[in-house]
Amino acid sequence: MPVPSSSPIVTLLKEEIEKEFGRPIKTPKDFLEVVDFIHNKSHALVSETTIRRLYKKGQEYPNVSDDILNVLSRTIGFNHFKEFTAEIITPFRFFT
Repeated sequence: MPVPSSSPIVTLLKEEIEKEFGRPIKTPKDFLEVVDFIHNKSHALVSETTIRRLYKKGQEYPNVSDDILNVLSRTIGFNHFKEFTAEIITPFRFFT
């Protein structure tokens, strides 16, 4: 099920991609380089347009597809987005 691009968990996933990539993703050059980075890490193909629309303010998708969320999660070492989400949310369950 797609997740709103403004969701805090999507923001956190994008921040984790930037950490793994080694710098903020802001410029057209960054968009191109992160496409190769994602391919090298996850063996998945993502278009430059998809990356641009994920990271460029004012051009965001309203929702991010499961496929993209899974690819991004694999890029940072998780098997899929649900695993990433569980890893992030689990520590906070003790405080509810």
